Amino acid sequence: MSDQSKYSVVIPVFLCFLAAPAPALAHDWYVSGAATMTMLDDPDSVIHNAPTPGATLYITNVLKGTGWGGQLAIGHRFGPLRVEAEAGRTHTAARRYVVTAPITNDLPQVGGDTVTRFMANAYFDVPLRESGIRPYFGGGIGDASVHVTTKASRPFGPPTAPTQLIDDHVHGFAWQAIAGIALPLSSNLSVTAQYRYLDAGTLHGQDTRGQGFDTRIRGHNVDLGVRLSF
Repeated sequence: MSDQSKYSVVIPVFLCFLAAPAPALAHDWYVSGAATMTMLDDPDSVIHNAPTPGATLYITNVLKGTGWGGQLAIGHRFGPLRVEAEAGRTHTAARRYVVTAPITNDLPQVGGDTVTRFMANAYFDVPLRESGIRPYFGGGIGDASVHVTTKASRPFGPPTAPTQLIDDHVHGFAWQAIAGIALPLSSNLSVTAQYRYLDAGTLHGQDTRGQGFDTRIRGHNVDLGVRLSF
């Protein structure tokens, strides 16, 4: 999917969201914020023309496990349905990388993946009359920008001082699936807990030598936050 077609999907969603009738805006708007614990899958990457021209270097960035971040959103209710615009960022550090071309080497590194996303989400709030807890589920589409950094010894040959192998911003279409619960504390304030699976697909960038690389970004997230209605 081209960048133009990606934004042709996302932009109309935001325009429809902003064009909600004025009389409804006074009652059903909300803002929310959350802290995020992220558990990305170890990104599998391919670097072209490495370690020699015409060769392909296969890399797995082994992450430290749990990363952290946060998000903000503004939304509007239409009965049990909600739509919102969301912005969020997470960072997961990497501890080593494994390379194969065709022999395998395992090297320590400093770096990681910082994911910044801008999403248009839609939810359905499940009505439970006898419980204060309000389950919901939904999903979203948008754009994810990932800052990929790898500082380490060269993958093959004698050990060298760490050098910057990758330092690039890559972005592309992203989607997410979400399920959570809201616990009202008052008529307009709730605490929320949700699970979110994010998939930014395969992204394309360049390493510090100017050679192309591809990396796959996806994984699990847990968001704990608050929602204020007005």
